[in-house]
Amino acid sequence: RSAWPAGYDRRIAGVSSFGSSGTIAHVVVEAPPAEAPASPAAAVRPAVLPLSAMSRGSLTALCDRYDAWLGAADARVDDIAATAALGRAHLWQRVAVVGRSTTEWRAALAARRLAPAAERRGAIVFVAADDDQLDDAAAAVLAEALPGYRAAIEACEAARAERALVTAPALARFARQFALASAWRACGIVPAAVVGHGLGALVADAIAGVLTLPAAMAAAATSSDSAVSRASGTIARTLDGVQGACTALALGAASDALNALAAEGAAWLSLGDRTGDVATAALAVVAALYERGADIDWSALCRQGAASLPRRVALPLYPFERERF
Repeated sequence: RSAWPAGYDRRIAGVSSFGSSGTIAHVVVEAPPAEAPASPAAAVRPAVLPLSAMSRGSLTALCDRYDAWLGAADARVDDIAATAALGRAHLWQRVAVVGRSTTEWRAALAARRLAPAAERRGAIVFVAADDDQLDDAAAAVLAEALPGYRAAIEACEAARAERALVTAPALARFARQFALASAWRACGIVPAAVVGHGLGALVADAIAGVLTLPAAMAAAATSSDSAVSRASGTIARTLDGVQGACTALALGAASDALNALAAEGAAWLSLGDRTGDVATAALAVVAALYERGADIDWSALCRQGAASLPRRVALPLYPFERERF
């Protein structure tokens, strides 16, 4: 064993092995690149820490291990989150917390210890509305926080230009809801049904493929009470195939469609109002759906807006219960 001094642009070496039976191997190795310092903007990005186990007892023990480990961890939040999401199996019992620092994660884990386990719900229903939850500033934040959001906004702008539609508030509300649905899909959140009310009925038609995006936006530009009158029929048609308890994921503001689902016992999630931390609220929705059993595309989510590819870090090990049978 010998030292490998720094000072070179790239440190590359060849290692040869000659076996007594005639086997010869040669491996070329290179030192890993130096870690780029995180920019101040990257350091404050919120991230989801997903934890899971086979039993509730193991999950509690795992949360305790992470709480102790996070208290002394010096790795970046993005790297910890990516390693937990991409380097661990996602088992039946789940907890996911959102934060911009290990301190926020620890506080969230402590709060989750006192909360009941999330109820698993099979179907996810996207619910569009006549009004949306966002403004342009919040939409700009989501374009950085969620995969697929920016591309969907650009697709809506291209569709508007294709039909030579004049920019209008209704088209902006349509685009933001359509983009949010596209972002959820890019995160691996696939709806079993899409419903809408008012302008949201056209958003639902575009998401479901009933109308092309240019046709839906053209209808939105001239929408009137006819869209509202179609809402109840849209709800009935799209919910035919949904069985059992479901989670309603609001793309817009509170609406008759959302109220109809809640009346039938559906749990519902939304980004809240326009005044909060939209990026954290969006990831909180991802965390809640993960706890309910959704299969999240962690690869797309962890790489969204990252200044560099995430690095693997050593995390706490799984707390096996070691039961005898």
